[in-house]
Amino acid sequence: MRISFSNYKIKSNKVQRHIRILHISDLHDAALGEKNICQILDQKADICLATGDMIDLYKKLPQEEFLKLCQVLKIPILYSFGNHELYLKKHDPKKFSEYVEKLKENGVIILDNAKYETSDIDFFGLTFKDENYFKWFNSKKENATNEEITNILGKPHFDKLTILLAHNPFFFPEYEKWGADIVFSGHVHGGIVILPHIGGLLSPERKFFPRYYSGKYEINFAQMYVSRGIGQSKLKIRINNKPHIIVADINKY
Repeated sequence: MRISFSNYKIKSNKVQRHIRILHISDLHDAALGEKNICQILDQKADICLATGDMIDLYKKLPQEEFLKLCQVLKIPILYSFGNHELYLKKHDPKKFSEYVEKLKENGVIILDNAKYETSDIDFFGLTFKDENYFKWFNSKKENATNEEITNILGKPHFDKLTILLAHNPFFFPEYEKWGADIVFSGHVHGGIVILPHIGGLLSPERKFFPRYYSGKYEINFAQMYVSRGIGQSKLKIRINNKPHIIVADINKY
């Protein structure tokens, strides 16, 4: 496995300094290997944002690959949960608690509907409901709304840069309405197959040609960056779709 890195430069009048963000999503307990870990360290990031599915519900616990990365990064790591963590929490609370404790022992900051503050940036981690994800035997999926997000996270401070970690990118219009300046997301695995000049083929909702599958998206002044992820889950296919990490440099205007 060889990881590709996408680099983005972001300007904001809300920050007073440069910050380099390493964005990782959908590891699914894939073994990174020494070369990939060296490449990750070479990015010299200031903070790591992990936007869910670091573990995989189809693999047995313990799952240690993300923990191994945490032990060598030596920077703040903010972790918001994806549908695989949500599934574990629902069906095996004891193992989920043990997993979270191991993360905390390695210095990981859990953003489970919570906020992490710095002098000029507020990082929010949004944990979705089970109903916000597609299920094979239940085709009904609830949309997350701006009002729900406000009830969960409160209103952002518009004088500070608001960064939202949200595993599911399909609710980007609601994130923008809520007040997110920048969103980091994953979940879609790049659409499994990326067709040249067309884009990702299939979403986790089993719909063709998902709108948000990889890279940068904008609504008004809000930006969203979607990682194609690193590992694979039940559907072990990637075509024209390399494992992916996003590096974002945020600078003052």
